[in-house]
Amino acid sequence: MNRWCYFEGALDPAEKIHGQCTGCRLYDGDVKTNYKDGTISISSHKITFHGEKVTLFIPMRLIISANCVAGSWNHFSKSGALRATMGAVPEATWTAINKPLE
Repeated sequence: MNRWCYFEGALDPAEKIHGQCTGCRLYDGDVKTNYKDGTISISSHKITFHGEKVTLFIPMRLIISANCVAGSWNHFSKSGALRATMGAVPEATWTAINKPLE
């Protein structure tokens, strides 16, 4: 979770939304977080989680790879997922505006 940043603002003028999914929850590895029932948006610049009380984002420059994992029809609690692998980021790259979550 240390790569998600708080987001306040609008899309960059050159940014395009490529897809959205509602009813999403964020996980830190295999651990559930308190960020649930939100909407995930994937744009040309970032992945954004729009929750009830907070909006978070990860810049695309931090994502090494991403893939979709299909849900399972025979496991009632197993739903689809977007898995993203992220690289380490030097502390010096963060600005005061988009400090990561602790």
